[in-house]
Amino acid sequence: MSFLGRAIVCNGLITAVIKLGLSVAFAMPLLVFSEDQYEPNNSRDTATQLLVGDPTPQVHTLNPDQDVDWFRFNARFNEIYDIRTLDVGTSVDLVIEVYDGDGEQIGESEDAFFEGEAEELSFRAPETGAYYLKIYDYACINETTGCSAPRGENAKYSIVIFVPTGAVGGTDLSIAHQSDAEAVLGSTFPLGVTITNNGGQEEDDTADNLLILTYSEPKLAAPSDLPEGCAPGRGADSTGVFVDQPGLIICEKDQLVAEESHSYTLNFEFTEVGNVRFTSSVAGFENADYSLQQPDDIWSNNIIDEVIAVGEGGGSGPIDSDEDGVVDGEDNCPLVANAIQLDTDEDGVGDACDDDDDNDGFADEEDVCPLVTNPNQTDTDLDGEGDACDDDDDGDSVSDDLDNCPLISNVDQDDSDGDGKGDVCDASNDQDTDGDSILDAVDNCLNVKNTDQSNLDGDEFGDLCDDDIDGDAVKNGSDNCPATPNDQLDVDGDGIGDACDNAPNDFDNDGSDDEVDNCPLVANADQVDTDGDGIGDACDDASSDEDGDGIADDQDNCRLVANADQADADQDGIGDACDDAPNDLDDDGINDDLDNCPLILNSDQLDFDSDGVGDTCDADIDGDGVDNIDDLFPKDGRGGLDTDMDGMPDQWERLFGLDPDDETDAVSDIDGDGATALEEFLRESDPTKSDLAQQLIGFDSPAFLITDQTSKISMTYATSDGSQSVTGLTIRVFFQSSALGGELLENIEVFAGGLELNNSAAIIDVDDLDADPVTDYYHTFQWADADSNWPGEDTLPLVLLSGTVTPNESLERFVINVEPVKPAEGYEIIAESLRLNVGTVSLDIDGNGKAEPLTDGLLVIRYLFGFSGESLIQGAVAPDASRKEADEIAAAVEALVP
Repeated sequence: MSFLGRAIVCNGLITAVIKLGLSVAFAMPLLVFSEDQYEPNNSRDTATQLLVGDPTPQVHTLNPDQDVDWFRFNARFNEIYDIRTLDVGTSVDLVIEVYDGDGEQIGESEDAFFEGEAEELSFRAPETGAYYLKIYDYACINETTGCSAPRGENAKYSIVIFVPTGAVGGTDLSIAHQSDAEAVLGSTFPLGVTITNNGGQEEDDTADNLLILTYSEPKLAAPSDLPEGCAPGRGADSTGVFVDQPGLIICEKDQLVAEESHSYTLNFEFTEVGNVRFTSSVAGFENADYSLQQPDDIWSNNIIDEVIAVGEGGGSGPIDSDEDGVVDGEDNCPLVANAIQLDTDEDGVGDACDDDDDNDGFADEEDVCPLVTNPNQTDTDLDGEGDACDDDDDGDSVSDDLDNCPLISNVDQDDSDGDGKGDVCDASNDQDTDGDSILDAVDNCLNVKNTDQSNLDGDEFGDLCDDDIDGDAVKNGSDNCPATPNDQLDVDGDGIGDACDNAPNDFDNDGSDDEVDNCPLVANADQVDTDGDGIGDACDDASSDEDGDGIADDQDNCRLVANADQADADQDGIGDACDDAPNDLDDDGINDDLDNCPLILNSDQLDFDSDGVGDTCDADIDGDGVDNIDDLFPKDGRGGLDTDMDGMPDQWERLFGLDPDDETDAVSDIDGDGATALEEFLRESDPTKSDLAQQLIGFDSPAFLITDQTSKISMTYATSDGSQSVTGLTIRVFFQSSALGGELLENIEVFAGGLELNNSAAIIDVDDLDADPVTDYYHTFQWADADSNWPGEDTLPLVLLSGTVTPNESLERFVINVEPVKPAEGYEIIAESLRLNVGTVSLDIDGNGKAEPLTDGLLVIRYLFGFSGESLIQGAVAPDASRKEADEIAAAVEALVP
């Protein structure tokens, strides 16, 4: 792991860093070795430092439950940084949030919505300084509740941060240390540093203005004989004063072409015995603006980190402090004898002195597999030996390589279907004889379906196939209490044993004692006696007619309501006279003539697609032409099929020009509003129309320009939502130098307060950025204070630029183009272009060679007010005019407009 991650400023020798505008208020990190090298990092104050470009991803875990991880990294103004997570646990739905140095969240959270999905975030720094990342599981609502994360292996993830390849170059720089000398007190130790340019992208093989930093821990004094181009490191302290930074040396080299190396030596002197860590890093900066150059591959290889063991020396040869036959400089445990130099996790620290030999984050004394990486510490059989190093994980005395169920104990190794998987762990075992989804090996009724496996007496047979379920030695068919062990005593002789008879003197077992039961031999818990003769209706003479309608009760479809006609419209066996809904075949309380499913019970009458057929009986609920059984989106009328399984229906994709056979277009953003096509589908918005509010740039001007005549032109600003509290706007304004005498600002003034000019002199549009050859220069304008609300209380639309234009006779068209550069957050810039034709005007309308107010002027006024025909020319044409007809006069006025 590298410990080099600092914003550095040195003395006047290294000017490149100063030009970068990097933050210089920093503190050098100390070397920290602990059992958990990242936790606690649950708040911004304890954030873990991420090194931009470090090739080794940091491994983290969202443990314990409700864990939140914070990270800190340094960024430079306007630079792009890619944050990438890797190896995400299958039960974790990561969310990434970015915060500035003041703890304010920048932008929206990044969340791909799926568990186990790696998150990626591209971030452009709005200013130079420190930034923070917050990472948590989606279950996390806020910092108070945290996030309920899974434990173990499924909670892991890795994270890296880097400047993306090709952003500002591509030179691949590598750095290495060399030294064959013994590191002892009193002797000079020469540390060789070599930088190599391994080549890069075709257009950028040369590395310019190399900056090489070497840092020692503990901090060593800078050598007195530093090589040319090297100087002691300097930086600002907390008060802003530049002071020496002990332990830091900064060197520079102007240029390094492809396949060339540059080497130099730093001669250190040690002041104490022990380990010294040397860390070196190299970066290159372009000539023009000192932009950081990145390597041609994805991760940079421009950092080296190693530990040197310093001995006492004294002329007695190499030091071997632990007398194990390995000199301290080469010994991975210089103070603990370990002749074989075993280093299981290859971290440079031998097992003999490494608290965590397998580097899985668990100390050896607590690790259930101290020599095998197992961060989840799984120990299936709880024998104290983790699965990663246990050859019998389930403890059934069958080794894992021979066990057909290595994680479930099964000494017998039964495998009914012979597929190599034991019955107890074979989810696909086809020996399920009764088809109840219970494997025969554990089914207590092999030939009878009994999914619940109920077994009242706890014997080997389930209740459904046990002929004596209560285990009282009386078969179920003869047992008067089959589910209750009993002596078969039955006082009331009702066939129900007293042990399970709620009323042992209740022969019909209806809850009424025989002495008061109006039907003692026929169960009638309600004791209803409609005719009041003391005999309950349940046992009253079937030939009786309790409602007196002439229909015997045993034939009457309304026994208690007179209905001699026995009408039963819905044929449900209940006469209309006593049927709450006589025209309701499905008895759902809705008459058939109103029921949208008259044959199927659906009292809610839900009809999703409003087609008159209720959802309960509608084969296509959403009406999209795809039957429910095949519809992947059964309640979404925008389509039911999803050929590429990207979460968007084919029909919806075709409607908006997407490809139903291309799953990658789910992450496309056609309208550029920051929402993917899948997100637009889920929120039912149009993926081809931006949902962003708009910052509107327009112009107030005449319809055309007249040669040698001065006209006023204004550029205006407004917002589509009328907001006057928007932050941020940057635009480029392109113009014709020939039309404005070579300079826009000599004719146009910056009118609106808060708008400032980025470049005082116009910039030549060499690359034709607006794709218009007519415009050859441009200015860039932006908010003066990007953090302030603008324009505040000023009325919209607001005039941004205002001035005058006087075209000469050589100008045929006047053009101003506006190109959006950076809108306010949550907005997009919609900018108009100004394109005005220029013409020469003659007010001699009637063609007599003179422009006269009472003839020519009157003709123009009449035309503009809609006069035509005789009313246009009557009394307004000069006697010597060459144009006398109304259509000739109208054509002459129309010609005034170029």
